[in-house]
Amino acid sequence: MTKNKILFFIFTGFFSISNSQEVDIEKMVEKEIELEEKINTLQDSLKKVKSMIAFNNAQLKINNTKIESIAIEVKEGGKLREKPRPSGDILMAFEEPTKVDLIGYEDRYYEICLDNKKCGYVSHLWIESNSEIRKFVNKYQELKNLKIETAKLEEAKRMDKLRAEHRKRWDSIENEQEKRKSERENEILAKKELEEKRLLNKYGKKVFDQLKRGMYWIGMNKEQLTFSLGWPEDINRSVGSWGTKEQFVYSTDLYIYLENGVVTSYQN
Repeated sequence: MTKNKILFFIFTGFFSISNSQEVDIEKMVEKEIELEEKINTLQDSLKKVKSMIAFNNAQLKINNTKIESIAIEVKEGGKLREKPRPSGDILMAFEEPTKVDLIGYEDRYYEICLDNKKCGYVSHLWIESNSEIRKFVNKYQELKNLKIETAKLEEAKRMDKLRAEHRKRWDSIENEQEKRKSERENEILAKKELEEKRLLNKYGKKVFDQLKRGMYWIGMNKEQLTFSLGWPEDINRSVGSWGTKEQFVYSTDLYIYLENGVVTSYQN
């Protein structure tokens, strides 16, 4: 086997391996993109499932956390206010130690009711705390925090739903745009193929192949020129008794001159 043949086989073998590696890389990249899309979808699904579990757990705790009112005593001088703050309107003042029902707690104010008729808030300063009251407050705060957590999870679910609907609408719009783009491209391609077929039949295969290669020559007509090189960036035209003279200016510093639609000269 000659040296040239050996080199030929080495070269072709190397080319085949390189080409095979390129194909493998392309397939791996496609697979990577596919897997990343699946991972993103699974992560979104996992996030939704975790959110649903957290929401259901919070709801279950709320349902299982029952708070019953307890009897407490308000000291003499205490004031029942409409709101749990010093500026809250005074509903009444306690002129003597009074037994009331504790039903809630907020911002160091106890929410109480007298005979289930008149309810409001009394500052912690007017109530002697004990283990039973502290247990009630802790349980009430726990329930309040659970309700806040549930509200946040409910809002997160609502936002996820809105985002999913928005994504669905956006995907629909993108799909429609892609469809229209594809239809336009197919329409343009069909027109181009039809035009090429017309020119092939009109001028013959030899001239058509020259036009496809972007060739130009003196004596070609305007139709052939614009098919071969495309339309110029600018056209300078003069009309007289001799007919119409045109200068086609292309971006490649190419100037082509036509008289009555036929190329007479060019400059580059």
